[in-house]
Order: sequence, then structure tokens, then C-alpha cells
Amino acid sequence: MLLERSAELTGQASYRDRVSAHPKIEPRFGTVVKEILGDDAVHALRIVDGGGTESELPTEAVFAFPGLVPNTDLVRGLAALDATGRIAVDAELRSTARGVCAAGNVREGSPHRAAGAIGDGATAALALDRYLRNGEWRTGRRASRSKPRSPAPR
Repeated sequence: MLLERSAELTGQASYRDRVSAHPKIEPRFGTVVKEILGDDAVHALRIVDGGGTESELPTEAVFAFPGLVPNTDLVRGLAALDATGRIAVDAELRSTARGVCAAGNVREGSPHRAAGAIGDGATAALALDRYLRNGEWRTGRRASRSKPRSPAPR
């Protein structure tokens, strides 16, 4: 059983096609998991369908898709965050905090794809390498060797 909150499968087309064609995967759309039930082990999920009806779905295991809520608490107050809690970045994935880049699902504008996160990592690594070699953070400004301001200027 695959529980999907939206009305259709999301994600990369090749994955959607494989899931749709798999005889052992039954998608249930418009469904939200409200609670995982069990003591020492999972025995059911409390779910809510699109019409607001709550029910229990027996199960022995759960795989929750990670990454929908950005884990950015460690930079809160240091780097600017957008309205969704993701880290605001420029084209080189530099945040407003000097020396902090963001890649993958935690950055604003992320495509939420593994390949995108890989590319983000390479872009961020280049920006950080340039910063560590010559102190340049944004628009060619050299970094101060004193304690950085919080948040650092764009």
C-alpha cells in the first residue's frame, strides 16, 4: 500500500511509471497519515482520507518519505529563511550567513530530486572552496577575518 497525500503520484516520471505498473503496489490517493499506532512495534496507521474520514489501516512497517519539512533549525537566526523555512540562497547557493551554503531540499527553490541535490552539492562546494581560498563570499567582497555578522550581508 502506498499512501499519497495528493490526487496523483508525484516524483520523477520513471518512478511514477514503475510504481503504477507494479502489481504489488496499491496506491491510495488523497490520504494523510495522522498517527502511527503500536507499542513495541507498528501495528496500524490512523489515516484520514480526502473527505475527512478517519480510519485505521493495519500494517507491520512504515517508510515515511523524508525531506518534506526542511530541517533548518540549526541556521535559524543565522541565515535568512524563506516563508517555507528553507534557506534563502543566491545562484551559487550561498546563504546570507558568511561561509554557509545550502543544497538539496533545505534550500529555497529546490526541485526536490536526488540529481538536483547532487548538482547543488557541487555548486556549493565550489563556492565554499573559493571562500576558503581567497575570502570572497558575495559580489567579490573579501571576508573579514573577525567574527562574521549574523546574518551576513548579501
